[in-house]
Formats: sequence, C-alpha cells, structure tokens
Amino acid sequence: MHVRVILLFRELYLEVTLTSIAWLGRDICVDERIVGFKGRHNIVQYISKKKSHQWGAKIWVLSESDTGYTEQLQLYFGRRNRQQPYPHGVGYSVVTELVEPHYNKFHHVTTDSLFTSPKLTHDLLGNGTYSTGTVLAGRKGMPLSFKTLKTPKGTVNAKKQGNILAIHWSDRRQVRFLTSSDHCRLETASNSKGKEKVAPGVVHTYNENMGGVDLENQLLSVYDPDIRSVKLWKKIFVNLLLTACS
Repeated sequence: MHVRVILLFRELYLEVTLTSIAWLGRDICVDERIVGFKGRHNIVQYISKKKSHQWGAKIWVLSESDTGYTEQLQLYFGRRNRQQPYPHGVGYSVVTELVEPHYNKFHHVTTDSLFTSPKLTHDLLGNGTYSTGTVLAGRKGMPLSFKTLKTPKGTVNAKKQGNILAIHWSDRRQVRFLTSSDHCRLETASNSKGKEKVAPGVVHTYNENMGGVDLENQLLSVYDPDIRSVKLWKKIFVNLLLTACS
C-alpha cells in the first residue's frame, strides 16, 4: 500500500491517496466516515442522523464492498473552504473525484441518496463504470411522477432512459433507485436477519454492496484508542493510521 499524505497541521489541509497492489474488486462503494470531535474548528460538522459521533470531521471514503478495504479517501472541508466550486453538487464531485482513477475498468459503484443523481449515473457509465444507488425524488432529471407517487406496499414502478433505469419501490416507505447495471424484476433473497424478502433485484444489489465503508468503520472502532485530544489533526491522523494498517 502506498500512502501519500499532505498535512499542514496548523491549518489542517489534508489530501490522502491509498493505492494497493492488490486487485480491487468489481463492487465498490462511496460513503462518509465521521471522525468524532466536539472541539471548535471550521470543518467540524453536526451529523444528526448518525448514532455515534454526531460531531466531527467528515471523510469521504471509497471502499471495496465485500471486504471494506479502503482504497481512497478525502477530507471534507465544507463548501466555503473549497478553492473550486461544486458545479454539479457535493455528491457528484466527491464520487467522480474518488472513482476517476478507476474509470473504464467496469467497476460497479454503490452510493446512497446523498450522492446519487441522474447526471452522476450517466457520466459514470460514460466512463466505463456501472452504478446503483438510492436517489431523492427531487433530483434534476428524475421522472416528475416519482415526486408524488405513492403506491401500496410491494409495488414497483420503473422508467428507463437509454441504459439508465429509475425504479420506485414501495416497501415500509417509498424508495427510489437509479441503476445502470440492474433490473426491477422481483426476486427473493435473504436479508441481514436471515429472513427471505421479495424485492426488485436492484434492492438486493444495493443492500449487498453498500456496506463496505460501514464494515471498515466497525473494524476501526475495535482498535480505536479513543484519544481525548483538543487537536483535531491528531484524531484524524490516528484514524488514517488505523486505516492504513487495516
């Protein structure tokens, strides 16, 4: 593993690229990681939906879906601290910047609704990369009918444009997916609790491949020394060190 780190600790500017000699699997995922920190710093954010580390620095991570191996990561400084703007949104820029070194290798990247958009799916496919992800109904380019569509549980609605499929699935709640590699046919598969569940194929694909970053986070939590430091860079450095060793 090669690690390139640029750290100016006083201003906390950081760029990390991890590249491995090992062959990266086909299925990869992009998600966020939170380095817990409750001190004052302009990159510290409040993450309301997280069960742990609701305050901290956010790191974007590209991981292998099966093993949780971290291939690349990027520290998020916020919109105001970025030298270049996000012309297509934060999620689009994060995914394309992390996945770009792996273009035209026919990987399949899974993302959640924070990142997924029709433009991202289209541009990834144009660069030899398949993708699947949950998506917000209001994203630009999504079918207008998906915004207000409410159907009974177990109902599938789909619309296709070129090689990209938009799927509306009614389960316990209304969920939308975008995919360039899957289908909407109903299939039976076991969920995380071992119970069989009938759902479109894209749902099973998403559930199987989205957990790579969470798996790595679980592994890191086992060895995390939980350093109580008033310096954010120390906590980030330890997190990177554990990532490189895992």
